[in-house]
Amino acid sequence: RYYKPTFILTRTEDGGVKGSGRSIEDYSMYEEMCKCKEFFTKFGGHPMAAGLSLPEEHVSLFRERINALSSLSDMDKKQKVLLIAFGSIVGFINGFFGGGGGMIAVPAMTIIMKTKPKIAHATALAVILPVSIISAITYLLSGDISIELSPLLLAGAGVILGGIIGALLLKKINNKLLIKLFAVVMLVAGIKMII
Repeated sequence: RYYKPTFILTRTEDGGVKGSGRSIEDYSMYEEMCKCKEFFTKFGGHPMAAGLSLPEEHVSLFRERINALSSLSDMDKKQKVLLIAFGSIVGFINGFFGGGGGMIAVPAMTIIMKTKPKIAHATALAVILPVSIISAITYLLSGDISIELSPLLLAGAGVILGGIIGALLLKKINNKLLIKLFAVVMLVAGIKMII
């Protein structure tokens, strides 16, 4: 849920501390721990997980050091500018074409922010919703939306049902398969519009 490397530590009967850690793909836990090895009585692991033992008085020193030396960083200036640019493109596409902003938002998040595909798809939905509402209000105020209640309710019911099913399937699908399906949908939609 939080997508952060984490250590869980507990006191031992002999007055020491032991624990284990779990990591994320962008952070080699064992490599980072090697930079702090003077604090441990023993440790071991691999990029995605580790185990450690240390004296209790070294816990705060270890915490400070591992955080200070972390190879993880906040977004740099270039990433922020790119995200603002892509966000503007997403908003424009959604407003101009009446949808399709997610086709830009998902690749932008996976390429620029290195976001996992499932998180990118879910985040795109959260971003597109307010953009779609603003676009719809703009079209409504300019008189470009048909306000016949029956088609609107039917389409709305279909969108809600499809959204629920899609969100549930997103949790279960493999990331590689998700990327391929997304690419196929984009390709088919593009071909269909040209033909």
